[in-house]
Amino acid sequence: MNFLTHRLGSTVLVALADARARQDRFQRLLADHPTGIRIRIRHKNPDVDLKRAYRRRLLQASAATAPLLAGLFLLFPERTPTVGPGPRPPMAVVQLQDIPATSQRVRPPAAPRPRMPLAVEGEDVPEDVTIAST
Repeated sequence: MNFLTHRLGSTVLVALADARARQDRFQRLLADHPTGIRIRIRHKNPDVDLKRAYRRRLLQASAATAPLLAGLFLLFPERTPTVGPGPRPPMAVVQLQDIPATSQRVRPPAAPRPRMPLAVEGEDVPEDVTIAST
């Protein structure tokens, strides 16, 4: 058992082997110290086994549904055909135009950014400076 646990980790095979080991250990303990209580192994009840009754239930459902669908088709027949021969609507006329090819133009380089004024030490710089309009 330890070999399986170390080799395969936590898989279904390990879980099944662990369950079998616990069952064997319980049976050995029960054989060593009988309690007088009879332990029965439970099996599936054939009346509620879904796998066993699947085919029968599928045939019953199909047999019940087929007459219902046939009755609906007979009660509500289609009066007007949705597809069939008849006058066709006029076709849309598509006109082709000669559109000249466009080309991408290269943008001129961006204007250089103005430089930041430098701090000047001294008293010969006036406080108010007027910039002439350009």
